[in-house]
Amino acid sequence: MTNEGLVIKGKGSGIIDESLASLNTVKRDYLAEYDTAMEEDKYPLVRRWMKEEPLPFFKQLREERPVLVTPECTLLASSTDVKEALQLPNIFTTRLYQTKMGVTDTDPGYMTAHDDNALHHREKSIMKAMLNRVHIPLQDEHLLQLKMITPCD
Repeated sequence: MTNEGLVIKGKGSGIIDESLASLNTVKRDYLAEYDTAMEEDKYPLVRRWMKEEPLPFFKQLREERPVLVTPECTLLASSTDVKEALQLPNIFTTRLYQTKMGVTDTDPGYMTAHDDNALHHREKSIMKAMLNRVHIPLQDEHLLQLKMITPCD
């Protein structure tokens, strides 16, 4: 596959090859674009980059600005920061998103709508009981990665 003079050889799905190629082409300065954008355009830019160019966007965040404060949310790009935030549910709470996740007086909503409480642990235990024990560490890592971007979706 050729991408702006870059040749990628080997087996692949095409999608992965394109993502890898985009990492190795001319480097786009997302943070410079973000910093010069109008305030109302900043969050839409971030959402677009997360959807269309997540690998190079998060690579630059990890290297240059692992905590990005936007008008709508704060993104954590460092694995260490994400893990720490997930371990501190009283500080990094999900309460702000409970209405979006269907939490009402009569409906507890989704497991991810709850901080470190009994319902969260019960639902997580049920979910883990259905998984192959060998895959649980992989699932936990995957869930950490998903939660890293959940607040901005």
